[in-house]
Order: sequence, then structure tokens, then C-alpha cells
Amino acid sequence: MKQAKQETVLVIDDDPASLEILFEHLQQAGFRMLVAKTGTSALKRVKNFQPDIILLDIMLPDIDGFELCRRLKESSQQADTPIIFLSALTDTADKIKGLNLSAVDYITKPFQPAEVVTRVQKHLLLQSLRRRLEQKNTQLEQEIAERKRTENELRKYERIVSATTDLISLVDRNYIYQVVNEAYLVAHDKRYDEIVGHSARDLHGVDVFENIIKERFDRALAGETIHYQAWFDYAGLERKFMSVTYAPYIKVDNTISGVVVSVRDITEHQQLEAQKQRLATLEERERIGQELHDDLGQVMGYVNVQAQAVQELLAQNKSAPAQVALKQLLEAAQNAHTDVRRYILGIRADPYPPAGAAPADFRGTLEQYLGDIERHYGLQVRVSLPEEDTLDIPLAPEVSTQLLRIIQEALTNIRKHAGVDTARLFFFIDTQQVQAVIEDEGTGFESQELEARSQEADESLTPSPQPPTPNHHFGLQIMRERAEKIGGSLEVRSTPGEGTRVVARMPRTVSLPAGTEPGTGLRVLLVDDHPLFLEGLRTLLAARGLQVVGIAHDGLEAQEKARTLLPDVILMDVQMPRCDGVEATRRIKAELPEMQIVMLTMAADDETLFAALKAGASGYLLKNLKGDDFYHLLGNLAQGEVVLAPGLAAKVLTEFMRAETASPAPEQADASSTPPSPLSDPSAFPELTSDQVKILDLIAQGLTYKEVGAAVHLSERAIRYHMGQILERLHLKNRREAVTYARRKGLGEPE
Repeated sequence: MKQAKQETVLVIDDDPASLEILFEHLQQAGFRMLVAKTGTSALKRVKNFQPDIILLDIMLPDIDGFELCRRLKESSQQADTPIIFLSALTDTADKIKGLNLSAVDYITKPFQPAEVVTRVQKHLLLQSLRRRLEQKNTQLEQEIAERKRTENELRKYERIVSATTDLISLVDRNYIYQVVNEAYLVAHDKRYDEIVGHSARDLHGVDVFENIIKERFDRALAGETIHYQAWFDYAGLERKFMSVTYAPYIKVDNTISGVVVSVRDITEHQQLEAQKQRLATLEERERIGQELHDDLGQVMGYVNVQAQAVQELLAQNKSAPAQVALKQLLEAAQNAHTDVRRYILGIRADPYPPAGAAPADFRGTLEQYLGDIERHYGLQVRVSLPEEDTLDIPLAPEVSTQLLRIIQEALTNIRKHAGVDTARLFFFIDTQQVQAVIEDEGTGFESQELEARSQEADESLTPSPQPPTPNHHFGLQIMRERAEKIGGSLEVRSTPGEGTRVVARMPRTVSLPAGTEPGTGLRVLLVDDHPLFLEGLRTLLAARGLQVVGIAHDGLEAQEKARTLLPDVILMDVQMPRCDGVEATRRIKAELPEMQIVMLTMAADDETLFAALKAGASGYLLKNLKGDDFYHLLGNLAQGEVVLAPGLAAKVLTEFMRAETASPAPEQADASSTPPSPLSDPSAFPELTSDQVKILDLIAQGLTYKEVGAAVHLSERAIRYHMGQILERLHLKNRREAVTYARRKGLGEPE
């Protein structure tokens, strides 16, 4: 227990008898005593010890008590110290004078010691109460000022909330609406008293509240902030695409008393994204046009020249050379046919089309092209490399494509216009960029002509058999656009009679273009214990625009990364040390049920396949899938579908049909041993028809619309129509919510 502070009394008197009596009685009362016999010594004592109360005689030898009191009250340190005059002067005028000097009391001599002690105690108590009252007043003034500031802030925020077009509501822990803004009332076409004071269950309906909204409220009440986007149909608004946030409402004492729900209209943003996609489509068409120029334009030029050569050989009765030329012509036509088919099907991926299987790397593709141009046109290209093997350097796919195209265009110009049969190709590399130099010692041209030709548009895809004229296009503008498209540059130097040098400088990697919003692609966590496969998969996903946010090498590390990084998708290997993929999936889904996990394996056995799906995996893909197929299936995953590699989906469907055939008839089953299936209980889904329940069950098992259609003997289009009806009747937004809802109701398990 903290001891009370011992209060100090200063007695100023030149009478020894009075000093002795006061010292004895006040000390016995528990006070710490100080004495002074003159005014001068009293001032020193006050400065050094700062007493709590002063007993002051008037008739002192040097400074009288009245003057000493005045000086003490002028001091900032002792202005509030109580002073009691103790004097033999009994005249009323003296008493009034002393009290006017702000003394708190006046005691005449002779005095009673007990009375003095009592008066000292009383004035010290009054001083303590006065100080506490001043502190309270100061605190109250601060609280009033803070309250006024808070009220002003609240009024400001109230104006902001009232003026905003966002739909804002506050719901307490009992799901009762406490506050809504005007925008919320307009959207729901209701009055304030029709919402505030009523529960969310009443406003949205029991089924929607219990199966969708309540879970989000509970997560927010537990401290989680939830974000999602979806289409909404409001009574007072047209159909809108909204961004929704559920956030805990935290009071000053750090307790959560409710949930703040804010809903923002992002329909225009969604439409802008759609416009961006359409723009991307147009850009892809432009890219294909350039590809056609680079590939088929040259092929057609070759066919034109080669056909004329065959015609000339036949005219000279040289059938053997004509047969060889015709064979080369046929090969070129077949390759062109293959290219056109690839363009039509939208599956062209290789930067240069080989005859047969295309090389997958920069070196193989370049060597293929240099061999073809020497074989078909007789142009020999000498390649010079630095000490390290530049052709094996890792380049971003877009860089590889554009660099190869620039080299191809430059060598085509040499073949057509330089009048030589040799050229040189140099590569230089550093940590940031790759530089390719293509040069010849041919005819060259003037710098003014170069500038003019670099600005021309490409006027023809078919080369003319006539000699080049000053107006002939060299494709310089296309080469420059290719380089600049990925942040590079192109420089062309030429001198008549000495040749031409083309210098292409390209970054080794390609940054996102300005204006691209971060995180537009899926955020992916890769989990595998094979470093080479991880690196290859990371490169493949990055080339497709997906963001690899992390890498883990076993199931335990995957759980930690999933918890901290919160990726959109986890690509999980099945067989790993410490903790395999199936067990890691089970643990992650238990902690993060919304996390999407796709299993990866070299070959799937039935037991592992179904164990993974039962553990909560959103898909199961084989590692040997082609890149396009892999990317397409991940796109389906982003739309809420369960993804299975071709063949695995058939296994699931076959297993489902086998289980359905092998299951006993209803009359043979022991009804008392197992609860009735939702498929056989019409009351489980009163909103749906029996056929729709069956379709929802198959969807919850992970089958695609096409596979569901095959199982129930309906077209895929019919299944999509029924799925739309199911979502509407159950008040769900998308397939993912439908699957979650169905599994909660007992669907999704093979019968």
C-alpha cells in the first residue's frame, strides 16, 4: 500500500516560545516542520523546500509579515500555497489587510495549539480538494473539447456516408440493422424504419441468410475482413456488378460489436475490363497479321520465284533439276498449309514453323530458320557468339518471338536487296539485355532513303520478281515496332556500296505494360519437390500472365505459405516428403475452406484421385499436359469449375456410373442403418425438381457440364440452362457457391 505524503509546515516567527509550542504540536500531528526567524531566511527556506502551508507572524525584525506575504504570492512557485497569519495584532483592519493579501486565515496570539493544528489540517484538506477539483475541471474541459471534435468528425463522416453512392449498413451481433445510409434505402426500395431495427434474416429471406449471408457475418464478427465481387439484382436499381466488403466494427475498448457492410458499384469497371479484353483480341488479330506477313508472305514469295525457276527448267528440258525444285516447292506449300490451319484453330505457338515438330528453344528455332534460308535461297549466315553460349540464355517468350522475327526480317532484306550470298549475325548479352547485330557487305543505301523507308507502311505481302526500286519497302517499320513493343530499340546503319547493319537491343524480360492493374491474373502457389519441374512450371505460368507468388517443396511448407500468402490457387504435387499432397490439401482446406487446390501428378491411380477430391481438391491434372490445355483448365478453375485432366474426368464419371449400377435397390437397403439420401428426399430441395437435384449432385461431384449431360442424357446447353435455374431458385451467384451449398446439404458424394 502506498504511504501518504508527509506534508511540510513552515513556521515564520521570531518568538522562541511560539516556535517551540508550534513545532512540538504540529510535529506530533504528523507534519514535517521547518522554521524561520526572519523574512530573509524564510524566503530561502521557501525556495529550497517548497512547504505545503505557511504560518506567518507579522512583526518580524527585517521584513514585516504583510510584505513577506505579498512577495510569496507573487512567486509562481508559492502562489497557491496557503498562508495563515499568526499575530498579536488584533485590530480588525490588520485582519482585513492580511486576508486581502490572499491569506487563507488569521489567528491571533495568544493561541490554542490544538486550534492551530485543526486549522492547518482544515486548510490543507481544502487545498487538496481545490487541486483535485481543478484537475477534474481540466479533465472535463478536455473531454468536452474531445467530444466536440468527435461530434464534428461524426457530422463530417455522416455527410460523407450520406453523400456516397456506396451502400453502407451496420449490423449488430444479433444480425439487427442499426444504421443504413440513403443509398442503401434506395437500392432496396425501402424506408429507414423498414430496415433499421429489423434482422438481416427478415430483409434477405431465411434461406439466403442461413446458407450465404450468416457465414459472412460470423466471419466478420470473429475479426475477419471479407471481400468479394458479384452481380446483384436490387429492387430499386437495375442489375449491377458490385464489390462487397464485410468488416468488423471495433469499439474503443477493442471489442467487436457488429459488422459494417459496404457495397460499391463497379459495373463501369467491369465493362471497362470487358473493353480491355476486346482490345486484347484486336491486338491479337494484329499480331496474327504480322505473323502472316512474316511467315506466309515469305513463303508466297518463295513459291513465286521457285515456280518461275521450274517453268524455266522445263522450258530447257531439264527435268531432273525441275523435279528437285518441284519437291522443294511442294514441301514449302505443305508447311504453309499447316501454318494456315494452325492460325485458323488459334493454336499457333512456335515463333518459326519447322517442317515437322517445332524446336521448343531459341537455339533450335534459329538454327532451323538459318538452315532453311540457306537451303532455299543460298544465303549463308555466319553466327558469332561470345564465350558463353548466348543462344541458350533464358529469355522471356515474347522476347524470343520478337527477336527471332527481327532477325528473320533483316535476313530477308539482305536476301532480297543486298545482292550478296553471305551475312553475319552477332549476339551480345549482359544481365539486362540481349543485343543482336545483323550485317552484310551488300549494296547499302543512303541515310535519307533509309529514313523514308523506315516510315513506310507495308504495301504488299507478295515479293515482286522485279529488281528493287527506290520505293521498295524494307519492313523496317515493322522491325522497329516489334522491338519497341517489348521495351527494346532498333538501329539501322547503311552506306551505299559498303552494306547495312541492323542492331536490335532487347530486354531479357518483359515488364507489364503501363496501366496494367496488378493482380489481374491468378495468384498461384507452386508445391513440388522437383526443382526442375518447379522452374519449368513457373516459367510457363509467367509466360501466360499468371503470378507465381511462392514456391514450397513439401506439404508442411505448403501449409505455411498458404496461410501467409493466401494465393488464389495452389498447384500441389501428390508425392512429396514429410507431408504428401493429399494430406496437405486436407489440412489447408480445413483451415482455409475457400482455397482452391489442384493436384499435380505424373499418373493418377483411382485411390489417390478420389482421396484428393474427397480431401477438398478443386481439380486433378497430369504433369504431362500440354501448356495450352493446362492453361485452359486453370481458366475453368477461375470460373468456379472443378478441373480434371482429360481421361481423369472419364474415370470419375465411370466410377460414378459403376457405383450407381452396383448400389442395391431401395427395397433391398436397410433404411434403418443409413439416413435417406437427399436425392431420394424431395423435401431436402423443395425449390428444385428431381432432375435439377440430380444435376446439382453431379456438379458437386466435380463433373463438367458436358460430362453431366452424358450422365443424364441431355445436351451440354440444356445442363447450362438447368444450372442457371438452380442458381436463381437457390439465390446463389455462381457455380462455386452452388457446389459449396450442395455439399453442405449432403450432395456431391458418389452413391
